[in-house]
Amino acid sequence: MNIFITGAANGLGRELALHYLESGCRVYGVSIEDYSEEVFAKYAGKTFFFSKLSIGDFAAVAKSVEDCINKFGSIDVLINNAGLKFHRSPDSIKIDDYANVLNTNLLAQINIINLVIPSMIKNKSGTIINIASRAAVEFSYVDGIAYGPSKAGFYSYSQLLAKYLESRKVSVHVLCPPTFSTDDYKILHPELNHNKFLSSKVVIKAIDDLVYAKSFITNKVIYFYSIKSWVRTVLSEIVKYVKLLPQVKYRWK
Repeated sequence: MNIFITGAANGLGRELALHYLESGCRVYGVSIEDYSEEVFAKYAGKTFFFSKLSIGDFAAVAKSVEDCINKFGSIDVLINNAGLKFHRSPDSIKIDDYANVLNTNLLAQINIINLVIPSMIKNKSGTIINIASRAAVEFSYVDGIAYGPSKAGFYSYSQLLAKYLESRKVSVHVLCPPTFSTDDYKILHPELNHNKFLSSKVVIKAIDDLVYAKSFITNKVIYFYSIKSWVRTVLSEIVKYVKLLPQVKYRWK
């Protein structure tokens, strides 16, 4: 299996790359940062290839996708993992900040998909997995005033694309995880209680279930909740709509 992973140099992307390499897959990774030659020494130049680039550099991304197809013959799975975390209050954020976040978290992702799907459609096979965020569907953190809409757009785009590609036997799925802990995150923030966070291993298991699905499935939206947080979310939604009812003046049958 040939897998193209963005943001493959660190965090979840690196864990995914190593996970699939250890499973016998071939992986082509891209990232704005260099990968660890020591970590990937066993696979580099054999089953692992890498291009250092910003996914916002559309020309560089096009070259890497072409290089991947030339080396592997096809891209069976695309995992759009790279993204820009950006948090700033609504009264301090600049319009250029919005443009940068939207370009990285939405337009750059769409560009990669546009480059990959022609070969998938031709082969009548392929899986696209998009990593969005819980911020795409929950709107409680106002400092995510740019990040949230960028992920909400990606969330919506993924579901629409899935409908279009279903008849062409290309599956599209979107994951909406909350903040989760990776090996890198634990090293960067040893002061945090990482037991409170979702583990990256759970995210990888969810991706595995989609990559290795025994039959064709598409348009799966994966949320990650503990029982406690799920109950709290359901109750808060019920309360919200109960409060809204007296304000509804316009109804249709």
